Amino acid sequence: ALGPGAAALTRLLEETMEETRAHAHQELTILAGEGREVPLRATSTLLQDEQAGIKGVICVLEDLTAIKAMEEEQRRLDRLAALGQMSATVAHEIRNPLMTLALGIGYLERSLGEETPHADTLQRLRRQVERLTGIMNEFLAFSRAPQLNLAPCDLTQVLDGVLDGAEPGFAEANMRIRRDYAPSLALALDAEHMERAFTNLAFNALDAMTAGGELAVRARAMPTAQWLAAHPEAPSAPPTPEMVVVDFQDTGSGIAPEAMAHIFEPFFTTKSKGTGLGLAIVERTVREHGGHIGVESAPGQGTTFTISLPRRV
Repeated sequence: ALGPGAAALTRLLEETMEETRAHAHQELTILAGEGREVPLRATSTLLQDEQAGIKGVICVLEDLTAIKAMEEEQRRLDRLAALGQMSATVAHEIRNPLMTLALGIGYLERSLGEETPHADTLQRLRRQVERLTGIMNEFLAFSRAPQLNLAPCDLTQVLDGVLDGAEPGFAEANMRIRRDYAPSLALALDAEHMERAFTNLAFNALDAMTAGGELAVRARAMPTAQWLAAHPEAPSAPPTPEMVVVDFQDTGSGIAPEAMAHIFEPFFTTKSKGTGLGLAIVERTVREHGGHIGVESAPGQGTTFTISLPRRV
């Protein structure tokens, strides 16, 4: 079954015959394999013989999947730009009062001394100000477009640095980290920004595995043609003959299907605490590198985030 689009296509052909005129650029949607919706642009014209007699109708169908994906991506980027501007305004307005509070707390601590009966209260106030400052820093990081400093580096060294720093926290929570990547994967990237992105994914996995488990981190090179065959949703072809693909696969609680479409949206979070900006920043960092991030998950079956980066050297 082609879905409602089949009826629209039939009407287009009938109207072309009945009105004896061409119909240009009519959009419709049909159902392809596995219920996948395919947007099409249909153009019809009359098929006539040498005596101008009508013999039938010619219909040309143009697949709009790539065009619609680019349009949706542009709309998403426009929304992100607006949210970024709003975040910057909010962060700047709140950061100055926070600095005043921090200075005031510091003044009271010095004035009253360590033996003051209010020491615990002041410490709690300081922790809350530091927490709010961290949130404001996330807002600012989201609002500023990253200025990438691309340089040749070994991706495996970046991954090792992130995982070495995360392992104590995993061990304390009775969790393991398994590394499975080649000894050298050289490419050009901003190591500092990618390290932050990988760190975010590692600690997301830690949060998702509440009863022990394992985070498997895999990295490999892949021909771009093979990668494109596996990622037909990619809005454009990467400009390099090879991709570097990194998987962060956890055995945690997974992501609910209704949340999957929103996890990279700013301020969306399934955690009880957090700004919902972490994955949005990760997605933007990958996109600024000309890469692609995808996610596969199911409740109770863990989650896999896959980052693909064009292998520039």
